[in-house]
Amino acid sequence: MNFRKLKNEANEVVNLAGVSWLPLHLLKDDGYRISDPLSLSNFDKWCLWKDPWPFHVCQGHVGDCWLMAALMTICRRTKLMEQVVPRKVYALETGLVQVRLLIDGQWQVIRVDSHIPSIDGIEQCVMMPKKQAWAAFIEKAFAKKEGSYGNLHGGYSNQAFSCLTGALTKVVQMHDEIDQDQLWEDMIKYYSAGFLITAATPSLKEGTEEWELYEKHTLDHRHVYGVLDFKEYQGHRLIQIGNPGITRWSGKFASMSNYRYEDFLHFGFMDQCLADLKIWWMELPDFCRFFQRIDVCHYREGWHEKRLRQRVNRKNGQDFQLVPKISKKNVH
Repeated sequence: MNFRKLKNEANEVVNLAGVSWLPLHLLKDDGYRISDPLSLSNFDKWCLWKDPWPFHVCQGHVGDCWLMAALMTICRRTKLMEQVVPRKVYALETGLVQVRLLIDGQWQVIRVDSHIPSIDGIEQCVMMPKKQAWAAFIEKAFAKKEGSYGNLHGGYSNQAFSCLTGALTKVVQMHDEIDQDQLWEDMIKYYSAGFLITAATPSLKEGTEEWELYEKHTLDHRHVYGVLDFKEYQGHRLIQIGNPGITRWSGKFASMSNYRYEDFLHFGFMDQCLADLKIWWMELPDFCRFFQRIDVCHYREGWHEKRLRQRVNRKNGQDFQLVPKISKKNVH
């Protein structure tokens, strides 16, 4: 797969000279791979995934925030993770990983090796804190599907959700006159149903007043974020946002604790740093002001699907043809 030239989130071409493809065990043991720098001898061992959190998804040089934001929403869903990247078929000795994706209406297993594009031993695609490789392998499977990492640049999360879950995605377009009460009610219903949600900011021209406003609040334009949680606090309706990158919202409620105190105590030093950089709360009016689009994946854990294929031969001169429904007795 081609990796020499990529486009970053700013749509700028990044020329990455000196890229080499290294297996996991040859990547550099940098500081972000360990749980606690006070225990330097306790480097985490490489694994596919183990207790992943949204802040473990750290976008690299590929402009695929649409995919990374979707990964932030699925990582706490153990059954879905086992479906997409099953740990039982992962063999570190052979370096082969199976990633299950829905492609052209059919579930397919994409096999990828463990070699990751790197420069000086540091991965250049999605980063792998705590030596969890699941996000990198999913990204590589998508790149294999599309022909190269460069072809992952730009998009919306409905593309990722379809491949990862097979479920339909509803797109909600934001506008100035949107009914915030109705939106909040709908979002709570989506979240309570276990649906997966991302939100995208608009594309802005650099130097404009609107662009300056996003810069002031440290929000990236033309970027997709994960929507992770909802709560009401002292009459304020708050939405938890996760950034695949490392910039943090600097507006109202930015300083509010990201997670419950007992959860935060469970995190190691590196997890605490990543959570502080990548996860924050935003009030509903600000959410409506800064985001342009919401993607809601109607994934339901525990539901099963049945996909059928049928060939239809249309006769000459027919504009349409009624297709009889396949009965259960004909399905094998």
